[in-house]
Amino acid sequence: MNVLYHALAALLVFAVFMRMTGAVWRSAFVAFLFALHPLHTESVAWMAERKDVLSALLWFLTVWAYLAYVKRPEWRRYAAVAGVFRSGADGEIHGGDAALALLLLDYWPLRRMDVGWGRLLLEKAPLLALSLGTGAVTYMAQQRSEYVMPLALISLSERVGNAWFPWWRTSAICSGRRGWPCSTVSVPCSGVAAAGGGSGDSGRLGPGRARRAAAPLPGGGWFWYLVTLIPVIGLVQVGSQARADRYTYIPMVGLTVAVAWGAAEFVKKRQA
Repeated sequence: MNVLYHALAALLVFAVFMRMTGAVWRSAFVAFLFALHPLHTESVAWMAERKDVLSALLWFLTVWAYLAYVKRPEWRRYAAVAGVFRSGADGEIHGGDAALALLLLDYWPLRRMDVGWGRLLLEKAPLLALSLGTGAVTYMAQQRSEYVMPLALISLSERVGNAWFPWWRTSAICSGRRGWPCSTVSVPCSGVAAAGGGSGDSGRLGPGRARRAAAPLPGGGWFWYLVTLIPVIGLVQVGSQARADRYTYIPMVGLTVAVAWGAAEFVKKRQA
């Protein structure tokens, strides 16, 4: 069942990026790598991680439903987005960050900024409210079980320092008994900024909209990675680990997107 959910999620990865960008081979590359070897293989291999693959499937279904809403905005289609989003938010912690990811997709590759940021934020407000409600219930449940680390044990400064490392290096599972002070993370901070500014992703307009001639948008895939890691960077720490690669199942899609679109732009510039 895990393999089936993962395969369906991979097909949706291809479908949503193909629909948003019209780039067949780049979308296929992203979906192929996600299907072949997600960084967090335990999501697929372990029965106990069924929630990961199911949540990912609902996560990408939310994006697919949102694309239908973008093509023809109406309340029924928005209700479908909210319904699938709510189911995904219940399944796993990454369900809640889909609202922020949709806002990012409005910027790239859908390029809906012409409708105004006020409307875009208003569209996401109910989804953000749903995710905050789910997050609050999860936090209270974990706090009652005494899994939430108090500030007295791990200071805010150490948590902020730790928060940069999931963005910069997500492959280590480290003890959270001692964090990384803010003064030690200047190199990762600089690396995050440089990578975000240097990854060139050019986008096309979304469904039902005419294409515009525009300069490549920097870091579309990279910012996907950053945004989808926000709920798990450790500012609110649950459990003894400061950071862990088990949270990268969905975020790593963004890095693959950055590679695919960045490489295509590089080749295009070299040919020009």
